[in-house]
Amino acid sequence: MSAFHDEPWTRLDEHMPLLIAIRHENLFDEPAEQEWNEEDSALRRAVRAVLLDDSGKMALMHAAKDRYHKLPGGGVEEGEDAETALRRELREETGAEIEIESAIGRTAEYIANYGLKQFSYAYSARLVGRPGETSFTDEEEAGGFGVSWIEPREALELMESERPQSYSGHFIRRRDLSILRAFLEGAASADGR
Repeated sequence: MSAFHDEPWTRLDEHMPLLIAIRHENLFDEPAEQEWNEEDSALRRAVRAVLLDDSGKMALMHAAKDRYHKLPGGGVEEGEDAETALRRELREETGAEIEIESAIGRTAEYIANYGLKQFSYAYSARLVGRPGETSFTDEEEAGGFGVSWIEPREALELMESERPQSYSGHFIRRRDLSILRAFLEGAASADGR
């Protein structure tokens, strides 16, 4: 059985709150290049994190070519569970070893022009030690990817002000803003604010 259809994913879907479902029409006034067809769409599962260091700054990825910032994370590979994928992705994108703290929630993206539905599972995590070397893919290198560490509220303001240059960047921005807002709301609740 595929890692994308087995029991652990069903449990995550049932127990992690859905933060947002994003469709083409939520982002754009013009119709999609192709009509959305649920049955013909590919499924991609991904993991994301709000990763904090000891000073409370978070890792934030910059896609310079497309002019947006995003949370670190990426696609789950065949046979991986969410936590294994998250550790691998954060090691690749930030050079960090991490401790996963808690689940934030999940998002659903229905990306009509790509015939893709993507479900992302978001977690809060802590940096263990110091970040090492990043290991970006060729595509990420071409996109001008880089990582910086920034205060979470500053990251939120930065991401809110951006207008991505790519189709997928609009989905990424909306998705990651919903994750970061949920994280900040949870942190404020935990602090009793």
